Amino acid sequence: MKPTAPFAGKAEWHAQQRQLPPREKIRILIELQRREVESNGIRKSLGRPAVVMKPWDTQA
Repeated sequence: MKPTAPFAGKAEWHAQQRQLPPREKIRILIELQRREVESNGIRKSLGRPAVVMKPWDTQA
């Protein structure tokens, strides 16, 4: 199935992500998790509910 014009960029981005080596995919996941942990801290400081999560131990 051919992607439609509005979604062509998204499909291309996903195709590029599939080509990344596993190490790079994990690096991206860890960065996204770090951002989520920071966002949770901000949410909590504002008295808003935060997403319960246990960050990966990446220092090992």
